[in-house]
Amino acid sequence: MIKYAPEESWGDAFEISTATHRRVAEYSGYDFAAQCDLPYSAFLLLVRDSWLDSYMRSDEGRQILKDISRLQQTKADISAIREMIGGENAKRGLRACAIGDEFACEH
Repeated sequence: MIKYAPEESWGDAFEISTATHRRVAEYSGYDFAAQCDLPYSAFLLLVRDSWLDSYMRSDEGRQILKDISRLQQTKADISAIREMIGGENAKRGLRACAIGDEFACEH
C-alpha cells in the first residue's frame, strides 16, 4: 500500500489486521463475534459510519470531509460561473451568452 511516507520493512510484521473491527466495536458496541455475525453490507455500513464519526469529532476532520465532498462534485456550479463571467470577465470586456446551462464567451 502506498502511503504518504515511506514504510520501513519491520513495520510489516506489526500490521494490525483487526483495526477496522476495533473501530467498529468502539463506534457500535458490537464485539468481534457480533460483527462477524452481521450481514456483510451491515458491517460495511458500520465501517463507513465509524469512519465518518471519527472525522466529525474535530474541526480538521470536518474540513477534510468538506474537501472530499467538494472534490466529488460532478456538476458545474452554474451560479458561480455566471457570477464569474458577469463579474471579472465583464471588466475585461468579455461578453457571455447563455446557451441552456452552457456558456459561449465572445470578445
